Amino acid sequence: MPDAAAGEYRSDTLHAAWATDIGNVRTTNEDAARAIPEQGLFIISDGMGGEYAGGYAAELVVGRLPLLVRDHLNRVPEKPTPEELFAALRDAVRELNHNVREESSQMAGARRMGATLAMVLVLADATCVANMGDTRIYRLAAGRLEALTMDHSIVGSLVREGVISAHEARYHPLRGQLTRFVGMGGEGTADVQTLQWNSGERLLLCTDGVTEVLYDDEIRQILLQHDELAEACRHLIEAAKHAGSGDNITVMIVEKVGP
Repeated sequence: MPDAAAGEYRSDTLHAAWATDIGNVRTTNEDAARAIPEQGLFIISDGMGGEYAGGYAAELVVGRLPLLVRDHLNRVPEKPTPEELFAALRDAVRELNHNVREESSQMAGARRMGATLAMVLVLADATCVANMGDTRIYRLAAGRLEALTMDHSIVGSLVREGVISAHEARYHPLRGQLTRFVGMGGEGTADVQTLQWNSGERLLLCTDGVTEVLYDDEIRQILLQHDELAEACRHLIEAAKHAGSGDNITVMIVEKVGP
């Protein structure tokens, strides 16, 4: 798989694999992926702002968020309530949003720099997901693919309101216009939720380089056809490229294998 960066992790409780590809059209890759298994943290991001700025914004997200999550989790009790956990993660993302916005304001020609965020945090007593933008998180359980996140975009809102169909969204002139992203004005609040995550279930994080060209059932079929996570990542990227994706493409799969 040319022009791709990939990784893999295995333990007694978790398997993970990830890959990012420049895609069919772009000359630079503005996506980023990072896994820190010892922190239980898995993140991908899709930069916006063009060329250097977008890629830099995505790297800021995957580089700084782990430190902020660690710092904010250190401020809550050893066994936090869901509300305390949500507040810590939202505060970490708000601080990240402020950091990216401040850096953007100091970069000539990059004042609209920003990035999406999709994050999975696996703790001893809880699994959390958080997102901003249109980078998605899915769960594959018992052969069924379920979207855990909603797109923070104009087109995503139109689909949820029933104004346009998911098919029409692919060709809508406002596709890609985000309503929430890291680096936006204001607080920059992430959606955060906890999961009941069972052994054998997979979580898929993917940028819109996948979801703009592959329907959910196509994604589901690829995941079901490949037991090895790295192979599933590779085939998702190949399928997105074959379907004509015009964007960078990043996927990450995390599977629970222990109790």
